[in-house]
Amino acid sequence: MVRDVIADSSPAYLAAAAWRRLTYAAMLIVAIYLLYLILYNTVWSGKGDSEAQTIGLCVIVISAALVIVVHRVSHRVAVAVSIAYEVAICLATELTHYLTLDNVGLERGVSWSGPVILFFPLLMSTTPRVTLLGSLLSASMGFVGYHLAGVLGGIRIESVTVLVSYWIPLYLCAMCAQVPAVVLYRLGRDVKQARQMGSYELVEKLGSGGMGEVWRARHRLLARPAAIKIIKAEAHDLRQLEERFEREAQATARLESAHTIKLFDFGRADDGSFYYVMELLRGINLEMLVREFGPLPSERAASLLLQICDSLSEAHAADMIHRDIKPANIQICRSAQYFDFVKVLDFGLVKIPTETRSDLQATQEGRIVGTPAYLAPEIAIGDQPVDGRADLYALGCVAYYMLTGHAVFTQNTPMKLAIAHATAAPERPSTRLGCDLPRELEEIVLACLNKKVDERPSTAAELASRLKATGLASHWTQERAALWWDENLHGELLSKTVGSEASTEPTAFLNPVPS
Repeated sequence: MVRDVIADSSPAYLAAAAWRRLTYAAMLIVAIYLLYLILYNTVWSGKGDSEAQTIGLCVIVISAALVIVVHRVSHRVAVAVSIAYEVAICLATELTHYLTLDNVGLERGVSWSGPVILFFPLLMSTTPRVTLLGSLLSASMGFVGYHLAGVLGGIRIESVTVLVSYWIPLYLCAMCAQVPAVVLYRLGRDVKQARQMGSYELVEKLGSGGMGEVWRARHRLLARPAAIKIIKAEAHDLRQLEERFEREAQATARLESAHTIKLFDFGRADDGSFYYVMELLRGINLEMLVREFGPLPSERAASLLLQICDSLSEAHAADMIHRDIKPANIQICRSAQYFDFVKVLDFGLVKIPTETRSDLQATQEGRIVGTPAYLAPEIAIGDQPVDGRADLYALGCVAYYMLTGHAVFTQNTPMKLAIAHATAAPERPSTRLGCDLPRELEEIVLACLNKKVDERPSTAAELASRLKATGLASHWTQERAALWWDENLHGELLSKTVGSEASTEPTAFLNPVPS
């Protein structure tokens, strides 16, 4: 029975917020009792009872312990601890009151325990039953405190009427505390239901952008962590998008490369939004990696490029074009015992073989799909068919960014960027970097950036062969990768990068170049 009462169905994210509030309240109570002790030993010198001061010290110790413990125990234990804490505070309040009656006089009406009983439901993340249990126990501390104070030497009150008039308001406060408890519980339940996507519960937002949001989630039965990308319903014509979305999700789920993000599920929420359920990755995206740590060594860049090629090679063999290859969609992971393990993300803009001309017009009329800084000329101009070599051009832009720390072109508007990709010759990576790079690698990058489609590597497999021929990737060993991760990505920094797969910046913009 007790276990059932203590059980709490509050979502984890609401519970975590509740424990933070309870921690702040405990810190406030510590400050109040410290002030109480200081006043008793200075301004009120000689007027305070030693028992009351001892109670104050106990409250300080208990509150400090709560701050330390509540974040380190299970949710169920934390609920029990919070109830015990509420009862302890009320007991301390009543004991202090009765032990000092001869000094401050008997106050009629509600004691200071009343506000505590009313206030606690706003702090705790519990069911109404749990709140009622804690409130009634806390209200009973008026009775318990009076008799315990008598044992400790407090004065006796002969008038039963005075005592009853003092205790009854505490129980009235306990009843009134059910109002905020019920409101908050129902609100939390509604929020929890609203934040469920199929069999998954949303836990924490990882990022947001023009197309939607990415959340950390977990399967309600398997407790498996996952990442969910939600495509905002209001951003699209749902009637035109639904069939395409389903087709793209099914096509992406068929990809088996270890370097392609795994798609677990997809669906449509009650509000009409679409969502993908993907594996949750532990690592840092390439954009953040270069921004935080600068250009990569040539051998490391070659190793990462080879893994990206593995993902793209499989997709291209199935006539699937990613169309949004960029550093933010390349996740550098720590996977089991492997370091620098690449995952290619966000196949949400993928062009699949069954896509018809009308399908393209439905989502691209007057628009260019992709990110301006990594846009192939044929996409910018729109005057010829697009195939996997558009991804290789974007990969050349990614390689350029890895080696130099800068985008190929840095114009400040999408229109200027599109024109630059269509007409301007890129500066050599070594010139932009200001130092020499392996010539073979630099020539491969420039070949990918060729304006003429036929003069780029014809396939991702061919590009991989040329990268392997340089021998650079073999110099970036797992030992070197593990050493780099141990020195640079650990502790707090790693926790900040776990959600970096949440890139959802806009990836489509109005067509600036007449076709």
